[in-house]
Parts: sequence; C-alpha cells; structure tokens
Amino acid sequence: MQERNQLSPMLAVAGIVVLSLLIAAVLFGVLHSTGAFHSSYGDFGGAAAGFFVSFLLLKNWYDKLSKSGELSDEIARLRAELAKSDGPSNFVVPPSFLPFKDSAHSMALCYPADWVKEPVELQVTACFAEKDSREDDDFRGNFNVTVASAGKRTLSLREVVAAAKQSGIAPEDVYRELGVQLSDKTADLQIPADRIFPLFGAKGGDRRTQIYNMNQQSIQSWAGNPVRRDIEVVDGLEALSLEFLAPREQRDALSVFFVIVYVEETDLVFTFTFLDNEADRDTLDLVRRRVISTVRIWNRQSPPVVGKSGKVLAASAR
Repeated sequence: MQERNQLSPMLAVAGIVVLSLLIAAVLFGVLHSTGAFHSSYGDFGGAAAGFFVSFLLLKNWYDKLSKSGELSDEIARLRAELAKSDGPSNFVVPPSFLPFKDSAHSMALCYPADWVKEPVELQVTACFAEKDSREDDDFRGNFNVTVASAGKRTLSLREVVAAAKQSGIAPEDVYRELGVQLSDKTADLQIPADRIFPLFGAKGGDRRTQIYNMNQQSIQSWAGNPVRRDIEVVDGLEALSLEFLAPREQRDALSVFFVIVYVEETDLVFTFTFLDNEADRDTLDLVRRRVISTVRIWNRQSPPVVGKSGKVLAASAR
C-alpha cells in the first residue's frame, strides 16, 4: 500500500506530461496555433510554449483535486471516529465542517473544515485557528469554549464591584451582601458565583436569569464599549448572546461575540467566545451562527465533571 502511494504522484505527473504533449501537438501541429511562454527559467515559443502552459494548468488542477480528496478523507475519518463513540443521536456534521467532541462534558460541535486544530496549553483542551489570512490581517480569527460549574466559578472582589457599578448597584450594597470591603488586600479575593447571583438577579428571577445577568455585567465592566444583548437557542436551550467591540492600542478594534449556555440539570455553563478583526465582523458572525447551530449537549442528567477552576476548551479560524 505504501509503495502504491509513493508511485501515484509519479504516475500522475507522467500522465500530465503526456496529456500536455498531446495538447501541444493538436494546437501547434494540427491547428497551427502560435504562442509564447515567459518564465524565470527562460522564454519559450511555439509548441514548447503550449506544452508548458498546458502542463502548469493541468498540474494546478491536479493539486486542487488532491487537496480536496485529502480533506474529504479527513472529514470521513473524523465522522467515523465520532460514530464509534458515544454521542448524541441528532449530531450532524454539515458539509465543509469537521466534528469536535468533548466527552468529559458531553458536548459536541462542528468547526469549519478550512480552520486548523492548534496546539493548546494550560486548561485548554482543543484549539482551532485561521490557517490563511489576508496580507493586511494582523489578527487570526478564532473561537474558544470554556466549561465551568456555575456554582464553582469565582470572580475577584474587584471584578464584582466593577460589574455591580455597571448595573447601578452601590459598592456599599456589595460589601453588605458579601461581608467584606474592597481594599488593596481584598481586591483579588475570590468570591464564589453562588454568593454573587443575588446581587445581579432580577427580583424573583430564576438561576438562569441570575447567571446570564451576572455574566453580562461582568463582561460589560471590562469591555470598554456598549455590549449588545440577545437571546438565542442552542440545542433547545435558551442562551445569552453578547456582542461588543474590544479596542486595541494603535490597531483596529476586535469584534467579540459571547454565547453563554446554562444547563440546569448539570449546573454547567458553556461559554463560546468568537474574536476577529472588526473588518471581518460579518464573516465571524456567519462562522459563529454555523458553529452554534451544530452544538449538541447530551447526558444532561449526568453529574458535572469539572475541576475546581473549571475546564476550558478552545478554537480559531483558519
């Protein structure tokens, strides 16, 4: 099998050479065409020009077909791999997308096939990044997914106070609720999310409302620009969608999307974050919509499997 794979490219090139010679013979021998071909290797005319032009065109066509075939093989391999493992029965991989599965948290999604899986560090378990960018593109589009237990998530006291101010809550009310005041010594004190929810939840609001409000106010506190809020549906679950522009020094702003999904049965919060240049906002939004439409979360009755600081997944456009 390996020997055949090694010979295939040689046979393909030989076939292209023969076909190029035939084309040149017909064009310049039978039809009496004329032509010239200029390259860094020299100038050619007549049948030689016809041969080189035909060869390059056919070779380029063959390379594109080979690349397409390799991509199809990769998609088929990943689909087969996913099919062998446990997963949601309604998980479908759209054309030109590849599957990704996080078995630990019973979550699967698809990412564009022209994005590349990247090496990851720390708590990031998967990362995908733009492979090709425009010449003047100084930021690679990307998306990541974080998974954390809603009750185990923490925020620093400084973040809590900043988020409270954004929502019109007086710092004194925060101090009274938490029993601690902001100072240089307490600024980085980590406050469990369960202690913070009552501050941001509307009166009588359920836990989902509290979680979404807290996340919005937390993001608003450091976004630096107005945050647009929408509600969308992710795999049948009501999700919070946030969008804003993140300024950068001496560079164009970044377009940022957050999609936050709370799973009540497991008390898990999935946060999908998409980033790219402001100029690529519409393309990023299209990728976001298509990726989110593929998300599947199953085993919703299972207990959460999350470390103390949560589990992180990630991805970036190719």
